Amino acid sequence: MKFGQVLDSRSLIIGGYGGLLVNNTYMLGMAAYGLATDNEFTGFIPGSNEVKNLNLHMGYAGLLLGATILRKEIVHISMPIVFGAGSIDVSDHNFFDQNIVTDTDFTIENSVFFVVEPSLQLEFNITKNFRIAAGASYRWVQGSDLQNINDKELSDFISSVSFRFGKF
Repeated sequence: MKFGQVLDSRSLIIGGYGGLLVNNTYMLGMAAYGLATDNEFTGFIPGSNEVKNLNLHMGYAGLLLGATILRKEIVHISMPIVFGAGSIDVSDHNFFDQNIVTDTDFTIENSVFFVVEPSLQLEFNITKNFRIAAGASYRWVQGSDLQNINDKELSDFISSVSFRFGKF
């Protein structure tokens, strides 16, 4: 679970990661995350000057690389980093007349982007096969091509809580 700002709105990002631990210190794996909150913002429909309340939908996934420092200590440091790609959709939840159809959503614009998210986590050994981590990361987004949103509005600091299960 990650908590942060997307378009100046408090946001919850849910996801997961998994991988192979090498020497119980280095991780090589995959990660995937998606925006769980319904982020509404005021924007315009491209090609017109009509201002409306629009909604943002976003997800990203990629390669996870990581390292753990002092892994045998009860409290230690973990440093994962995600390199990947994502997709973003801007939609209007009230595009169609609600009296005519029940599904009123319409995608106004969409784009793909490149993402890098380095993290620093404080990890706690709870049992031999279970760890809890709390930390912070920075989501850096580059290459989105939207008229309503820019890369800077998608990039931000994030706090996170994670639960790790496995053979450590």
